Amino acid sequence: PAERLLLCPGAQGAMLAVLAALTRPGDTVCAEALTYPGFRALAAHLGLRLAPVAMDAGGMLPESFAAQCRQAAPRALYCTPTLHNPTATTLSLERRQALLEIARQHAVPVIEDDAYGALPEQAPAPLAALAPGQVFHIASLSKCMGPALRLAYLVLPEPRWAPRLAATLRALAGMASPIGSALASAWIQDGSATALLQAI
Repeated sequence: PAERLLLCPGAQGAMLAVLAALTRPGDTVCAEALTYPGFRALAAHLGLRLAPVAMDAGGMLPESFAAQCRQAAPRALYCTPTLHNPTATTLSLERRQALLEIARQHAVPVIEDDAYGALPEQAPAPLAALAPGQVFHIASLSKCMGPALRLAYLVLPEPRWAPRLAATLRALAGMASPIGSALASAWIQDGSATALLQAI
């Protein structure tokens, strides 16, 4: 629904806004033990502690996340379930469901970085599709349509978050480029975006 969707000037700005809304300095956030360096930089800037979730060849381990929830009382879980950066691992549907159930039990909101989600021809459903009321879903066009398109969209778990996140985005990251937004919209509607993805 449109009331749960925000356009953002890049995924990094979206991540910053969500973290700023969910946390305060000194809070703990869970993330993959090996995670996106840009997220580490944001967490450090905001004075957050990172609680690493162990991984294996299949990605993040649900039992490790459960242990961190019990021990560290995290304010959020950040993860990249599809084409994880930097390992390129994609979490199975079973692990996605297990992680979401643990997050639900411990009332931990999930920040899903889906920057590469449009690239695989086949991938399990995004976390936001499996548990829309739990997940802040961030998707970027720069990784799959072109780096010059510094444009991302943020899908909120509930419409009530929209005013607060929109205000945070304006204060911290500014507005999404109107020209870039119009171009991306035109490409999506006329099929150019699909053609670009198929050519990769």
